[in-house]
Amino acid sequence: MNKKERRAALFSLLSAKAVENGVKVVESFATDTLKTKQMIDLVTKMNVTSGVFAVCPEDIGAFVAGRNIPTVKFIGVNYLNPMDLLKYNNLVFTKASIEKLYSMYL
Repeated sequence: MNKKERRAALFSLLSAKAVENGVKVVESFATDTLKTKQMIDLVTKMNVTSGVFAVCPEDIGAFVAGRNIPTVKFIGVNYLNPMDLLKYNNLVFTKASIEKLYSMYL
């Protein structure tokens, strides 16, 4: 898949997720004290059964806290790909990751 096709597929899937109300935005994560149990509570409160959390690479605490949850995948926003959007039902961004995604593609 070349660069233009990948970009078009990503934008198409992002639009489809937005229409289906599958996109959620979180202000930020408390990265210094975040534990896996707290992350599980957050995921259940958000009603995310299976989802991709697109976060900035600086949010290392979110990666560490969420890596053991089997129904959730944490990924850097610069590594967001069409395959993960097809596999998971929900997409969760932080405000900083949306701004980074916006700056990457505009």
